[in-house]
Amino acid sequence: MPSLVKALRFLYGLRTGRGPSGAGVEAGGGPADSGGPGGAAWIHWAVPAGAALGVLLALLTSLSWRVLTLRRGDGGLWVAVAPILLIYWLGPGAARYLSWGRVWADLRIGQRSADGEGSTDWSALMMLGLVAAGVVHGITLATLPIGGGWVEQLGVTLNRILFPRAIYGAIILMCMWGNGSVLLAGCLGRAAEGACPQVADLLSAGRARKMLWALLPPIAVGALYLFGWRWRGGQDWASVLALAGAHSLAIGVILFGTAMLYGWLLARRGRGHCRATLLSAGLIGELAFLLMFHTLVK
Repeated sequence: MPSLVKALRFLYGLRTGRGPSGAGVEAGGGPADSGGPGGAAWIHWAVPAGAALGVLLALLTSLSWRVLTLRRGDGGLWVAVAPILLIYWLGPGAARYLSWGRVWADLRIGQRSADGEGSTDWSALMMLGLVAAGVVHGITLATLPIGGGWVEQLGVTLNRILFPRAIYGAIILMCMWGNGSVLLAGCLGRAAEGACPQVADLLSAGRARKMLWALLPPIAVGALYLFGWRWRGGQDWASVLALAGAHSLAIGVILFGTAMLYGWLLARRGRGHCRATLLSAGLIGELAFLLMFHTLVK
C-alpha cells in the first residue's frame, strides 16, 4: 500500500516542492518518500490507479447527468459538458494542467524555479492555451456517442460493465493512457536538479518494465471495449475482435511515439525531467487519446 500512496501522490497531487533544507516535501505537507531499492515499485500502480480513477469519474459523471436531466428534462450539450469539465478540472486534471503551464513558463524564461517544478510566470498566451485545451478536452468527451454496442449473448448487466457507453469507456481509457504516458515519457531523459525523489525512481526503472506497464493494460482494455462497441449478432466475432485489437494497438503505437518524443524534447530543452514535465506528458497523452478515440467511435 505505501507504493500505491506514493503513486497517487505523484500522479494526482497538486504540488511536490523542496523544503529549505533540501528534503522533499509532498503535497500533503509531510516528508517525501525516499528512493532507493524498490523505490520505483509505485510505477506498477500507475495504470491500475488510472483505471480505478476512470471508473470513479465515470460513475460521478453518470450521477451528475441523472441529477441534471431530472431537473431540466432532456437537457442539451451543457448537461454533458458541465459535469465533465467540473469533475475533471477539480480532480486529476488540476495537477496536469498546472504542470503544463509551469513547463511552458519554464521553457519561455529558460530557467527552472528553485523547487524544480517550473516557473509560475505565465503569459496571457499560455493561459489562453490552457483554457483552450481544457475546452477541447471537455467538448471531445461530451460529443462522444452516448449509446453503446452490446454483445447480445451477454446479459444486460454484464454488457454494461464490460462494454460501457462510449462516454464512460472513454473516461476510463483516458485516465489509463494518461498515466501510461507519464511512464513512457520517463523512458528517456534524466532527472533535473531539484526534482523530487519519485522522478529519479521512475527514470531509473528499466525501460522494458515501464513500457510493459504503460502499454499492455490500456491496449487490452481498449481492444475489449472496441470489440463490444463494434460487434453485432451474426458477425464473425474473430474478425471484429482482430479489428478492435488492431485499432487499440494503433492508438498505443501513436501514443507511445507521442509520449516518448514529447518526453525527450522536454528533458533536452528543460535540462532534465521534473514532476511537471512528466505530468504534462500525461495531459498530452490524454488529449491525443481522446481525439483518436473520438474518430474511431464516431
